[in-house]
Amino acid sequence: MTYRILNAEYRTSVADPSSFAEADRPEAAFAGRSNVGKSTLINALSGRKALARTSKTPGRTRMLNYFDVRWEREAEEPMRFESAFVDIPGFGYAQVSKKERKSWGDLVESYLFGSPALSVLVVLIDSRRGPQEEEMMLLGAEIEAVKMPVLTKVDKLNQKERSQAVTSAAAALGLKPHDLFLTGVGPGKMLGVDKLREAVGELLWSDSAEG
Repeated sequence: MTYRILNAEYRTSVADPSSFAEADRPEAAFAGRSNVGKSTLINALSGRKALARTSKTPGRTRMLNYFDVRWEREAEEPMRFESAFVDIPGFGYAQVSKKERKSWGDLVESYLFGSPALSVLVVLIDSRRGPQEEEMMLLGAEIEAVKMPVLTKVDKLNQKERSQAVTSAAAALGLKPHDLFLTGVGPGKMLGVDKLREAVGELLWSDSAEG
């Protein structure tokens, strides 16, 4: 089955759990370290160059950013459905104060364990670093959402390095290599983006159809 994103638009930004966006459509949330390429990947998936803001300063995203996403499920009779992408604040940036890190952590925890619309949690891992403590905690969180581990920036590795990165990450996470999604986004590069979009779209469609 093929899933296309017809349109994606910014909806709102939230800095306090009391202001979470209305849970009226299934959500796919994207989490990862502050320099993992999260905004770049969201833009690539949506086909919008500047949907999620990218910055040369890691740690700039300090709120939950919601985007409305309209899909088309290509079948004998194409069907359209609505979802949301949620850009979660990046973590692991040393220049952020302890107080601010705690505030972000409380916001993210409240969202992960409190949003009834969260269907998919996409956890981004820099393929050159491998999974760190934060990523492993996210993937091990006892939440109902489907968790998808994604290795980013694999285009920056040669074939041998890529194979080693996949094997090492899978072992650290207790998964099989084929359980990992591999992506690399850059000028003229969209490695693994279509495959990830299909997987996310299928999960969101299932929850949308059930709802």
